[in-house]
Amino acid sequence: MINYGMLLGALAPILVVIAAGALARFTNLLPVETEEPFTRLNLRLLYPCLMLSYTLGNRTLMTVQGLLTAPLLGFGVTAGAMLLAYMLARGLGQPAASRRTFAFVTGITNYIYLPLPLSTLLFDDSTTGVLLVFGVGVEVAIWTIGVMLLTGHWQVRQFRKLLNPPVISLAVAIALNLTGLSPRLPEMIKESLRLIGSTAIPFALLLIGAVLYDLTKRINWLENSRAPLAGLGLRLGILPVAILGVAALVPSSMREVRSVLVLQAAMPCGIFPIVITKYYEGDTPLALRLVLITTLAGVFLIPLWLAFGLRWFGLD
Repeated sequence: MINYGMLLGALAPILVVIAAGALARFTNLLPVETEEPFTRLNLRLLYPCLMLSYTLGNRTLMTVQGLLTAPLLGFGVTAGAMLLAYMLARGLGQPAASRRTFAFVTGITNYIYLPLPLSTLLFDDSTTGVLLVFGVGVEVAIWTIGVMLLTGHWQVRQFRKLLNPPVISLAVAIALNLTGLSPRLPEMIKESLRLIGSTAIPFALLLIGAVLYDLTKRINWLENSRAPLAGLGLRLGILPVAILGVAALVPSSMREVRSVLVLQAAMPCGIFPIVITKYYEGDTPLALRLVLITTLAGVFLIPLWLAFGLRWFGLD
């Protein structure tokens, strides 16, 4: 039986790696100028190899139902969360740019790099593969509904963002799975993908720690505290209940999908939406505060929601 203490223990190594990234930034071992090339390396090589290593031969992803359910849920849960956040933001008395930023950032969880190591600790490889495919649906929601919500207008050119190395690697894995060719791949190739992909998680967590360290230096905690507190209540209070409610509608036979939804329900706001908010000239200071307050609170609330969800669905 998994309890709160065990889950907090599972989360602790992840927090230590993030703290190591912050320390590396503080000591200039991971200087700011390395952030862009390291991020590019992760997104264009390490993460696609991780995607391939967990999706090639994944039994859950060898049927049309298995392939469609996770990304559709990723899109629907994220789009629904952003729209709910936007409705709440209308009552906060914020300027239009702040309302849009609130909805965009609060509606998007840390959907890959924080739940991914937890998935490898708590579940099997099949569930981790489903989590990665779920993330593709989240990205579709970000670059369609999310950008439209953030900017106030539809931008067709954003669809180009969906043609990226992780999505291409997923398409390759799906093609090999459906044609029955994935089991025929040489073991050397599979082991190489696993070896390279295994570096993506710690690499990304170090970068997250460095980014969080930078954010803490820029933030004014006393400015506009109403919106961040509302975001905390929504992201780690209301939305977990809603996402677990969606999980309850998923057939019990789809254990991996339910496990992924339990992980997503417990997650704080993602960090990448800060970059998008800044690019589209949203309320970046508000985005910083939303991410930091939910991440800090998540240290205590992530294990709580995980324990509740795992017990509710008998996944512990």
